[in-house]
Amino acid sequence: MTNKKMTSLIFGLILLVIYGCGNKKNDQTTNDFVYDDGNNKIEFIIDDGKNYLILGKPTKAKFEYNDSLKFAVSGPGIKILKSTKNTMNVEITAIDGTLIDNELKVNINARIGGERITHNFGIPVRKTE
Repeated sequence: MTNKKMTSLIFGLILLVIYGCGNKKNDQTTNDFVYDDGNNKIEFIIDDGKNYLILGKPTKAKFEYNDSLKFAVSGPGIKILKSTKNTMNVEITAIDGTLIDNELKVNINARIGGERITHNFGIPVRKTE
């Protein structure tokens, strides 16, 4: 391989590495339940750190969102415990017969100014831990 081709190959590999590292967000979490349209962010967090619910077991969780959003949540087995300016604490119990493809569908509706945001989270449900 000629010196010029080797230099081009190394340069190309360096660019790929830099590009790959640059596309990663600094605030990445292991949470798969995030809605982010660039202006508004809504995150669903299960308090015990798991990314699933247990069928029939009440589980505490919360929704965190921009404090400028007017926020509402709906779905089977959801009980609102406390709501503040940018957090809604809930207790969710996945009920057999309400699941779709072993997931509990949680509907999010929010409004900021005249803009309406609608999103659905599909939260995995297991029969046992």
